[in-house]
This record gives sequence, C-alpha cells and structure tokens, in this order.
Amino acid sequence: MFFPRRLLILDNEPQLTALMRDLFAATGRYVIKVESRNAHLLRAARHFRPDLLLAGALLPRLDGRDLARQLRYEPALRDIAVVFLTSLEHGAIGLVGYLAGFTFEAEPFQITDLIRCVDEILCEELAEPAQQVA
Repeated sequence: MFFPRRLLILDNEPQLTALMRDLFAATGRYVIKVESRNAHLLRAARHFRPDLLLAGALLPRLDGRDLARQLRYEPALRDIAVVFLTSLEHGAIGLVGYLAGFTFEAEPFQITDLIRCVDEILCEELAEPAQQVA
C-alpha cells in the first residue's frame, strides 16, 4: 500500500513556493503544506507532522541554523528531514551539499533535481529501520 509523504515548504517567495507545491503535487507522491511566515513554522510543523521540510536557508529574521536548532529542540519535530534552498555565488547551478549538517540545494536549480534529492532522502529514511533490524 502506498502512503504519500508529507512535505512542508517554507519560503517567503510566493511564486517559488507555488511552483514547488504544484510540481511536487504533480508527482502524486506528496501531500504538501506551504507556509510563508517563519513565525508560524513550528505550529505548522506540529500540526502537519511533515516527513521533510523544504526551506529557504536565509529567511527574514531566521536563518537555516536557527531553524534547524528550533526543530531539533522539540522531541516531536527532531526527526523531520530538512533540505535548505540557498543561493551560492559563482553560478553553481543545482549544486547539492551539506550546510550545518543538513542537505542544501543551490539556487538556481532544476526542479527535477530537487524532486530527486527529496525522493532520495525520504527513501533512505524508509530503508534505515530495515537496515537496523538485519
């Protein structure tokens, strides 16, 4: 039986969040909630219980490290996977790496690469318990 994964998108650019929402929804693999105000993020995460948070790394009054710290502080939210979207100099299109221990995807990026990145992270999460049991 297939259960769609829950994806919470946090960014203050409405056009970008709408595009990501529509494209992730079109895959049929995700239930999506969009939040544009970082002040409401923790409440949205508590209520929606996402499998993964896709967030801008530099939001007004909140950067990625602070956001990750807030999520990790709450036991009910600490297991949420996080992917940050960030702009890098020198035009590193679609570069994927790690930022403060979390995955990041450099803007500009190909949406197919972002979807693949999210899919891979969530597939790894599903495989981990089976690896622990064996």
